[in-house]
Amino acid sequence: DLPFPTAMHAGYGPLLRVLFWFFFGRIRFPAQGADRIRDLAAKGVVVYVMRSRSFLSYLYFNWAYMLHRLPLARFVNGIWYELYQPISWWLRWRKMRIPGVTGRPLELETRMNWVTRLGGSSLIFLKKPRTLARADSRFEVDYILSLIRLQRKTERPIYLLPQLLLYHQRPASAEQTLVDAVFGNRDQPTFVRELISFLVHHRDAEARFAEPLDLKEFIAAHGAADDAVLARQAR
Repeated sequence: DLPFPTAMHAGYGPLLRVLFWFFFGRIRFPAQGADRIRDLAAKGVVVYVMRSRSFLSYLYFNWAYMLHRLPLARFVNGIWYELYQPISWWLRWRKMRIPGVTGRPLELETRMNWVTRLGGSSLIFLKKPRTLARADSRFEVDYILSLIRLQRKTERPIYLLPQLLLYHQRPASAEQTLVDAVFGNRDQPTFVRELISFLVHHRDAEARFAEPLDLKEFIAAHGAADDAVLARQAR
């Protein structure tokens, strides 16, 4: 129960809880999705996966999993939000912060592996929003590759569960506009575009889940294939 800086938690104060309820309360969360997560957590380790980094989706799923009593992600990549942490977290985190080390790629990968070995859930964003200022949308750490290597060493199955917070019913255009170049396209928006879209459409939003990928079965089905190849196929 160490205070990872990106871990989901249930320590939000009254004001934030009211704001979460106001903005997130009407978002449809499928009951079958909650049942599926509980079933997977009883058999193995659930790793939530999202295509693109999304701060609002992160906050929503933290609230939704807290509300439905589902496993909270004890590690999340690409999100740093110390401002929203409770004071108790700050007091503990300052004691364990290692100057010049905390946040480096190897340290982040080690944290995720540690959480997974202990049976805790994680949330993995596969990409960053791509804009004019950021041509490379990849993260420094290939977390899917790390999970495949870890699965080879552990008996307990690791389940990759794709999830999405959807508040656009119309598909994105194939042609990139100037708005897309500056603020990210609609499938991979920057925070500014995501916030505006969410404020306009949040009453019609819904959470969706795809079929989980059992990494233990996935590895067994592909025999002696290289781990890097398996990671690309899994993504």
